[in-house]
Amino acid sequence: ARVGRSGERYLAAGRNMNMRQLAEKLTEVSGQQGPTRSIPYAFIYTLALLSEVYALITHKPILISLGSIRILKSEEGRTSFDPAKSRQELGLEFRPVEETLREVVQDLGTRGISPMPA
Repeated sequence: ARVGRSGERYLAAGRNMNMRQLAEKLTEVSGQQGPTRSIPYAFIYTLALLSEVYALITHKPILISLGSIRILKSEEGRTSFDPAKSRQELGLEFRPVEETLREVVQDLGTRGISPMPA
């Protein structure tokens, strides 16, 4: 707020990663086995359709929607960002994603949500 230019937009994110890269980093920092295969979109679409039908019948929230899957598919490989402007103009620096993931895994472990030791 103090150093940004009026009318400009800044992205406060340090690294562009896709889900596969994030899963690999999470596997690395947690010491747990990560995913070894990808789920085919046909299966995910079917799961989303069943989720929407279930929600319609039970009046419970939709867990995964067809719309969200369509957006994920259409944006795959197209959406990326570059934090250079935030670094240069605002002086922002971001800690390594591994550090953040390690803290999240440890926190979940202390709450008994993760198999990781506290």
